[in-house]
Amino acid sequence: MMNTRPLLWRKRSLLLALFSCFNVSALGAETPIRFPDLFVLGVEVGGKATLQSVVEKFGATRIWTSGDASTGADELCYILVNNKFEAIMRVVSVGEAATHIGQINAIILLGPEENVPFRSRCARKEVSSQPFISDLGLAIGMSKAEVESALRHQATFKSGAFSMDFKRTIFLRKDDPILRRDDPEYADWAASLSCSKPNYEDFAHIEVVLLHGRASRIQVSRNQQPGC
Repeated sequence: MMNTRPLLWRKRSLLLALFSCFNVSALGAETPIRFPDLFVLGVEVGGKATLQSVVEKFGATRIWTSGDASTGADELCYILVNNKFEAIMRVVSVGEAATHIGQINAIILLGPEENVPFRSRCARKEVSSQPFISDLGLAIGMSKAEVESALRHQATFKSGAFSMDFKRTIFLRKDDPILRRDDPEYADWAASLSCSKPNYEDFAHIEVVLLHGRASRIQVSRNQQPGC
């Protein structure tokens, strides 16, 4: 069942299961990567896409809930196949991190060598091309050098995995359409005399895990938090 609680503009901590610290590593002399557009097969992470819109795009599959009340998440998955490859796409909406019901907060791509205990829950989906993280060009099966190049040698590499974090602040008008008028907590926040510069912090995290020198697991995560 989907979590139908009001989800926007409540005071909450970021979920450590998805996000680590939010400092961009700036190694090397290349131009820093701007805040990336995180799309997988046309599905945006941390944007307007929801679990329901994913089902409408890719077809029926099971949605299940994991975690407890404070870290609960709704998830679904697909086995993506064609005659050249197979990968699993796991799609996650984290209740306390989502700014609207069912918002996609993480997509994880898993290669064929990964142990996937929930595989039986995944619907099978024929696709025409290898799924990759658009704007960065990351894909399962890439070599270490290819991943480094895609991330412009600016990611941290530790314990067999690359990781990279992004943060930006977006300032809003109090009548901005992104703000929900039907949330009492938002109304209190927007009316506050102390909130002179309403904004939200946009956070993103990318992790690429290598196995036998190749990208075997790619996770992209994103969420937003309100501020003043």
